[in-house]
Amino acid sequence: NKEKKMFAFFKNKSRVNALAAARKKLKRKMGFTNFNDLKKVGIIIKYQLDIENRAINKLLEFFKGKGIHTEMLVYYPDKKLPANVKARLGMLYFAEGDTNWFGKPNKREVEEFINDDFGLLIDFSLEHIYSLQYIIQASIAAFKVERISYNDDPYDFVLLGDKDDDIKYIDDLFKYLSKVQ
Repeated sequence: NKEKKMFAFFKNKSRVNALAAARKKLKRKMGFTNFNDLKKVGIIIKYQLDIENRAINKLLEFFKGKGIHTEMLVYYPDKKLPANVKARLGMLYFAEGDTNWFGKPNKREVEEFINDDFGLLIDFSLEHIYSLQYIIQASIAAFKVERISYNDDPYDFVLLGDKDDDIKYIDDLFKYLSKVQ
């Protein structure tokens, strides 16, 4: 038990240091581009059985309708993706097994996602997950949006909402972001 606590302490310390290093080396041009001028959007979600749910489809359709290129990063919280997961165009999957021992993603495609110049990056996950926090922290995206809030929050805009109503959350998000000029 003492060894587990010590291991957890060092793992957490490594995570804190990795986030601080990502924050220190981050060079991004922060700012919001309205929906009419937006060129590229990144969306981060945690894998769920209904990955094709109405809310995600509404997000994708909204951006597609405006001619905005969208890429989705899907986190799977186990060592490997299940065999039945089929890749979709514009979706990048990574599993917990695609991270180093303290949770930093080590997959080349995730690093490319981090370095992509998204005008808007939306973290649609409903829980604090270190690997996703690292991605958001290191991302050069111009404007970062989240649905939950926590210490050392790396987001530019946090919209708290009903965690059981994804459609309402997206409607509220569109309402608030469309007011930004």
